[in-house]
Order: sequence, then structure tokens, then C-alpha cells
Amino acid sequence: MLPARLPELASPESATALVEQLLGDPGIDGVKLFTGSWATRDRIVVMPTDVVRAAVEAAHRRGKPVFAHPSNSAGALAALEGGVDVLAHTFPAGPAWDRALPRRMSEASMALVPTLKLWPWELGRYGVPAVAIERTQASAEAQLRAFVDAGGQVIFGTDVGYMTDYDPTDEYLLLQRAGLGFPRSSPR
Repeated sequence: MLPARLPELASPESATALVEQLLGDPGIDGVKLFTGSWATRDRIVVMPTDVVRAAVEAAHRRGKPVFAHPSNSAGALAALEGGVDVLAHTFPAGPAWDRALPRRMSEASMALVPTLKLWPWELGRYGVPAVAIERTQASAEAQLRAFVDAGGQVIFGTDVGYMTDYDPTDEYLLLQRAGLGFPRSSPR
């Protein structure tokens, strides 16, 4: 849960107005939308695509990027169809994820900040059993692998500030476990 209630975008018009207002502040460099928001422990509310698209268009008119927090496949699809630039987090919530999304995201030049460390941290603080955490983590890693295999751009990042663990080491290790590594250069 976030420490404060965020504004809700109820219509394309309200999305446009809020983004224009926020980006009027010279200290604001981008927008993050919760295209999939946890309403309760068991329910995710997905932002309508037309609302996402209006927010994205307003930000892009000012040359600013848009990030999205998807929570599940439906939230990722809303971000994709709305034209979001960067998906901030994989989307392992739910029984299954749409396996076409990583390829479609790559084709749309949407980047991904996987934040793999977020899932064990978040689920652990809610007392979720280890087997369920591992299943969620495996799903997040599979999404990342599918995205990379499709040629997608990965951006390193963590949820530091939301998470209280500021050490990025676990994120690097989880990226490695998901099959990522440094490109090897050819010998000279």
C-alpha cells in the first residue's frame, strides 16, 4: 500500500487535466500511472485504455515519458494499448499471465524495469508462504526472459523509496537468475 491516496483518473479529460497540471511544475520529469491498482488484497482495478492514452498523449506533448505500474496482465495490456513508454515492474499477479505481452511490448518499443526484488519483499511482509513467493518470482523471471528474448529493452531499477531495503545486490542476483548477464565482448 502507498502511504498516501493518489489522484484517480476517472475520464480521459481528467487524465489530460491532471497530467498537464503536474507537468506544469518544472521539477516533474515524467508521469507514472497505476494501470493496474490493488483495490483489495484480492482485486485489481485496471485503468481504462482511453484514460491511459489521454495521460500519455498529454505527457508526450510536453516531451515527458510515461511509466506504468501494471500489477497483472490486464494492467500491462492497458499500458501497452495506451502507449506507455516504460513498464515499471513485471506483472506476476494472478493465476497466469498473457504470454504474448512481452513480445508485443518489445514490438511497441516499451521498455521494462523488472524490479524482481520487489516481489519477495512485498509478499514476505504480508506473510505469504515461501512456495507462493517462489511461484510468483518464477513467473516474474519468465516474463523478463520472454521480454529479453523478444528483443525488449531492460532498464535497471528498484523500488527503493517504497521498499526499505536500499541494497541493489539482490536485484542484480535475481536478474542473473532470470538469465540476464553482461554482454560478452569478443577477444581482441
